[in-house]
Amino acid sequence: MIYLTADLHFGHKNIIEHAHRPWKNVDEMNEGLIENWNKLVHQDDEVYVLGDLSWVSRAKTVPLIYRLKGRIYLIRGNHDNDVLKKDCVERFEWVKDYFYLKVQDPDGPDGKTQPIILFHYPILSFNHINYGAWHCHGHCHGSLPVDMNVKRLDVGVDALEANYSPISYARIKEMMKHRKFIPVDHHEELKGR
Repeated sequence: MIYLTADLHFGHKNIIEHAHRPWKNVDEMNEGLIENWNKLVHQDDEVYVLGDLSWVSRAKTVPLIYRLKGRIYLIRGNHDNDVLKKDCVERFEWVKDYFYLKVQDPDGPDGKTQPIILFHYPILSFNHINYGAWHCHGHCHGSLPVDMNVKRLDVGVDALEANYSPISYARIKEMMKHRKFIPVDHHEELKGR
């Protein structure tokens, strides 16, 4: 199975209030996020974390991330600097700033794969947007209005669809069925300039 998630912010006390998370304190939040993750994810599953995994020191992050099941791939977010040191980074299959994921799926636009652009930040216009690609991101904590005319999704734990858990590829696929892509040709605007 493939899962996507973002913005766990392990150890971030203020995120509980800022993002209206349902926990009383940071220890309860950390345990709740780990429990939610491990209820869904099995050891051989792939989990793409689209940034902002932890808010605390590397020493406090290491014991938390080693409790998470699955093979974890990290897309760097704006709060991941301390996570990129040796004892943390060894937990990840790889660490990148951006990734063009191709999921084997006969329902994909080419009949073989579904391309998904993975980045911490939402992108207005992304690679292969006109050819059926999707874009998954974090950073917004569920605050970005959903646009049913573009195949973009906030997979952060605070997004309504996530419910403080990773989101499976199958669930993302189901959500994308209800979205369409309406292309906007900006070239007409440029004529005559």
